[in-house]
Order: sequence, then structure tokens, then C-alpha cells
Amino acid sequence: YAQNEDVLNLFSKNDIFYFLIKYQHFYMFPAMIVLGRVGILVDSWRHGASLFHWFGFALHWCIIAFVLSLCPDWYSRAIVYYMSSLGEGGLHIQLVTNHYLNCWDLDESIANDFVRWVYKSTHNIGGPAWFDWYHLGLNLHIEHHLFPKVSRTNLRKIRPRVQAFGKAHGLEYRELFPSEILPSLFRASARVAGLRQAGKV
Repeated sequence: YAQNEDVLNLFSKNDIFYFLIKYQHFYMFPAMIVLGRVGILVDSWRHGASLFHWFGFALHWCIIAFVLSLCPDWYSRAIVYYMSSLGEGGLHIQLVTNHYLNCWDLDESIANDFVRWVYKSTHNIGGPAWFDWYHLGLNLHIEHHLFPKVSRTNLRKIRPRVQAFGKAHGLEYRELFPSEILPSLFRASARVAGLRQAGKV
């Protein structure tokens, strides 16, 4: 997924990549929902070399196998696994929104200004506090990046201060509500795809 034209320079310039970029706004959401879970598991497998990670990976699959064994037939198992993938796909879309919706300003002027870079490159996902359980607290990504040691349960408590700090220093506090996520991602990816089709990148 290429969210802005500046990022295209970071990828190899091959025909397959640029062909895929032209149509990313059509296949991106189904791919995130269907393959997002697999990608997260593969990443955890590749980077989880410690015994703790292996134990967690094995425990995850034991729980999945147990839950699926309770289903009466293969059709039910497929539906349960698919529905859980949809839920995890939603989290994957949220993470993409948090990190990749905004342009990553490759401008050197903010390279050494971490706080300004966080405000400029990160989005929060809005919604009521009771729905934080779904996002695992990571819907408040600006606060999470600025204060990574603060527990996720306390991110809402520091939110007013982070908003006030941004306002005082002219930094936009970006927040999208769930109904705005898909249209915003579609517009951003379609814009880059349009630039690619026009041969501008």
C-alpha cells in the first residue's frame, strides 16, 4: 500500500509493483481483511525468536484449534475463522489508518522534531471510551507514540493534555471516526493510483 507519492521512491521500480499500485484502492481492503491476519502471524513468526514468542504462538494456535473443534462441521469452522479474521482485519485497517493515512513528510526540517513528526504523521481513531476494548487501546495512537510507557488504560486520561499541547503549538490533532476510515483510505490510495496512471510517479 502506497499512501503518498513520496513513499514510492522507497520501493524498487519494477513493472509489477507499479501495476499493483494502479489498482491498490480496489484490492487493498479485501487484502487487509483476508491476508492481514496471515501477515501479522508471519511477521510474529519471523521476528519472534524468543521462547516466550514461541510459547505465545503455540498457545494461540491451541486456542484456535480448540474453538474450531467445538464447531459441528467444516462449514461452521470456516465461518468462525472467517468472522474472527474480519475482526482482526478491522484492527489491521485501523493500524494502517493510524500509521499510513497521512503523508510521511520526508522533509528534513522536521526530522529531528519527534513531537511534530508524530502529530503530522499519526491519526487517532475516535469513538466512545467503552469501545476501547476492540482497539486494545491503540486507537489513541498519537498519545501512544508520544508516551509509549503510559499504559493503554491511561491514554484517555492524558488525551486532553496532548490536544491542548498541540493546539498551543499549532500542531493538528488528527482524529477519524470509524465511519470516516474507509472513505479516507480509499481517497488516499486512489489519489496515488491516479498519479501512477497519469505517469506522474
